[in-house]
Amino acid sequence: MAIETGTPTRVARIEKRAPYSEEDDSLNKTPYKPISEIRDLIEDFSPGKSWWYKSCNVCPLREEGDGYKCSRCKAESRNFTPKYSLNLKVADEESYASFIAYETVGSEYLNISAAELRTKHIMRGGNRIDFPIELSKFKNKTFLFKVSVELENINSFQSVSITVVKLYHDEAIINSFKQKYSIEI
Repeated sequence: MAIETGTPTRVARIEKRAPYSEEDDSLNKTPYKPISEIRDLIEDFSPGKSWWYKSCNVCPLREEGDGYKCSRCKAESRNFTPKYSLNLKVADEESYASFIAYETVGSEYLNISAAELRTKHIMRGGNRIDFPIELSKFKNKTFLFKVSVELENINSFQSVSITVVKLYHDEAIINSFKQKYSIEI
């Protein structure tokens, strides 16, 4: 286990770290399941969605409306913590899917928490609707995604929620993955 630092929270999060490398995780430990073949290029952010949400200060649950009492942990506060909720439009040559990346994935890739980026964005005159320039770091880049899809979210009448668990952007890992599965992009 390691203590994650660098995020502006009162309590440091403790995360489990895999006992193997990112390359071993992406190539050998995680099963490869194609969606079409592979959706690997982030074209843009899904329209009409914000890049952050108001989170409870104690747990990562999204704040509901103007309520200041968390429905999960029962914490009461007049403050909130901005967290990433990045709705990514991910595409390959044939089609696209919508993936969602939350705080851990967003802050790891951007090297800045949503709270810090929101403050920086507001200081430059931005508003809640505008996307900060720093988020363009995601656009038109090739990534390898480790995702989670909850079975109860699969319904032919609704869009499926595909959550990004890990984002691999190391070219050597991506190239090894393409070679292992004979993928040409």
